Amino acid sequence: MSHRDLRAYLENLERRGELVRISEPVQAEDALAAAANYLPNAVLFERVGDSGFGGLYHLFTTRDRCALALGVSDLEQLHVRLARLIDLNIPRGTTALVNRMGEYMDVFKMVAFPPPAPKPAPVQTVVHQQRIDLAILPFTSLDGTQIVWRQGGRSAADNSAQFVDSGRVKVIDSHTLALHVALEIGDADRVQVAVVLGGSPAAIWSAGAPLPGGIDRYFLAGWLRGRSMTFTRAVSQPLDVLADAECVIEGVIEGCERAADGSYTMQVTAITHRSASILPVIVPDLGDRQWMLKATERLFLPLLRLVINEVRDICLPTGGTEVVVVSARVRRRGDAQRIIYGLWGLIPDCRKVIVVDEHTDVHDADGVIARVMAKIEPERDIVYGMHPTGERVGIDGTGKN
Repeated sequence: MSHRDLRAYLENLERRGELVRISEPVQAEDALAAAANYLPNAVLFERVGDSGFGGLYHLFTTRDRCALALGVSDLEQLHVRLARLIDLNIPRGTTALVNRMGEYMDVFKMVAFPPPAPKPAPVQTVVHQQRIDLAILPFTSLDGTQIVWRQGGRSAADNSAQFVDSGRVKVIDSHTLALHVALEIGDADRVQVAVVLGGSPAAIWSAGAPLPGGIDRYFLAGWLRGRSMTFTRAVSQPLDVLADAECVIEGVIEGCERAADGSYTMQVTAITHRSASILPVIVPDLGDRQWMLKATERLFLPLLRLVINEVRDICLPTGGTEVVVVSARVRRRGDAQRIIYGLWGLIPDCRKVIVVDEHTDVHDADGVIARVMAKIEPERDIVYGMHPTGERVGIDGTGKN
């Protein structure tokens, strides 16, 4: 089941008995501790402080809830669906061929015919542009926000490429945010940016997933939920933002300006939001990141097999893409080393790779360690490479003939 926005997802959770609503006001600094008492349920604080905003916790905290948010019954379905879509083999039989063509047409329609946004867009029900004050928000910092940006656009008609990423934002003063995000901005650059909060759970996940370069994150979110994302033009910047988001903070980054901690500073030019807006709060230590990453892992598997067809399974055990464990069908001496170098090329942040035999369960950490310790000879089976942040290490833990 797909969800058009965050509120549709909450309705589904409530029907399943997985949502706890707290109607009494709670201060932002107390909300996290209070939410932890209700694990593993999702928790909606309808009133955080005096802001008029709500706060939603535990959006992706369990495997089943993460799968529900992405529109599948189990996370394993993600790689099955994508593998079928990108299968290059021509199906046998008329029925199978027609079904495949139907899947391709659905994807084409999502790209070519995005749905029009309602006027006004839900996220622009309330607009703050003349008198901006970030104090209207209940939280002084948020992790896992969607950050939409375009470099160099100067006019409302600008249609140059825009990009989506995820990062942490922190309020500095009434009209300034600090953005912790992996952007490369020169001192002379000017970047239009929008911080997007809420929207479809698939969009929230896609923005923060450590995906290979070149993948349009909002297109992926649309594919996951079975229909295109709906966009509207930002009110003060030449950017397209999610029409069904809960809140959008618009502004600019001047490359020469930095906060005390070295992060980029964003001068806010507008804030728009829904009535009784609900802000999702991603808490890495309570499981959100763990299952968001597991979803990425399952989707990455068929993409990886397109390039390295010997790979059978993949595990990202450390909460990011720095460490990658793969099982692979290795037939010749040197195959494991080729896979290691291939993974370093495909996953820029990857620094440590372990390759084991195809029948090894890569999700069993103890089993992988035991297998590697029993099979490797360091001088033969450990290879090194360079990375901008340090040395890379690859381990061939496969059996040797």
